[in-house]
Amino acid sequence: MLFLADHIAWETPAGRRLDAFARALPRQPRFEVNVFGSAPIQLFVEPTFTSADIDLFGDNDDVYDALLRFVEAQGWTQDKAVEFYIQVCDPLAFKSTFDWRSRAIEAERHGHLFRFVHPWDVLVSKLQRLEEKDLNA
Repeated sequence: MLFLADHIAWETPAGRRLDAFARALPRQPRFEVNVFGSAPIQLFVEPTFTSADIDLFGDNDDVYDALLRFVEAQGWTQDKAVEFYIQVCDPLAFKSTFDWRSRAIEAERHGHLFRFVHPWDVLVSKLQRLEEKDLNA
């Protein structure tokens, strides 16, 4: 397993949805989007590992609001999406070690920066709210 930007499995369900998301985002402003939860595991570790959603967050309230409005307008929310839905989260929803950004994998996609939380940090964050589905994974 290589945790590098050129090893992102864009052909996976999460990868295809994120690519469509990046392509549909307006060119300006340039967004920095942090992807956490199960999506990085699917994109870097196990392509068959699926979840119903893609969790992401921006770095401040303005980005949160803009991403939420955009996802709602695209019909990619939980109540409207047919496949993967996109869950725009508050940055405080992701809890890991203070230096998680130093391990994150960054990739430009259609003019926007995507920062993928390293799978180790995903697992650390899941310890906070350990559920049966996480143990099974």
